[in-house]
Amino acid sequence: EKLVANGRGGYCFEQNALFREVLTTIGFEVSGLWGRVVWNNDSPIAPARTHMLLLIVLEGQQYIADVGFGSMTLTAPLLFTSDIVQETQHGIFRIIQKEKYYILQVLQQKEWRPIYHFYTEIIEPIDYEVANWYVSTHPDSHFTKQLIATKVDDDGRYVLNNNMLNIRYDSGRKESLEMFDKREIIKTLEDVFGICTGSIHNLEEALAVIDR
Repeated sequence: EKLVANGRGGYCFEQNALFREVLTTIGFEVSGLWGRVVWNNDSPIAPARTHMLLLIVLEGQQYIADVGFGSMTLTAPLLFTSDIVQETQHGIFRIIQKEKYYILQVLQQKEWRPIYHFYTEIIEPIDYEVANWYVSTHPDSHFTKQLIATKVDDDGRYVLNNNMLNIRYDSGRKESLEMFDKREIIKTLEDVFGICTGSIHNLEEALAVIDR
């Protein structure tokens, strides 16, 4: 109802859960995995396992799919094979293996940057429910303190963080736009990201208290 009927978008637990149901319905073998997000995080303290991704089996081959990571969302499945470079329309990726987990990395400016660590044990629905509750309610979660919206299209990636819109085109060109009016932010959510803001209660009040 939220993602499809109301056009509001969502994050990993919602997007990947819906994607898993769709894939399962049309005959794919799909399992849910989880990971620790390390993107833009230099802290030596390990973050919690709060990201959902999917493991898909097709004709005996395993793939990783993830439609809910935001600024680095995969736009194509990756072969679940370590240490091979995999090029997609919106980025070059690889998976490397550590002793107890795997790391998804993206190549940016000739440097391999880690996106998240992920684990191969199969996750029960209650584990996602607990992680989702933490991410959506805990005061330390960045999802409760700032506005985040992302989109990928044939031209590139769009990221809205509070009142700053950043666009990274596939050609390599970048654009940034800072907005100073919440009405302009709402218009950006609608026009750029296709979000139906009319179904979001108290949106203007929420935008008034975001960190800028």
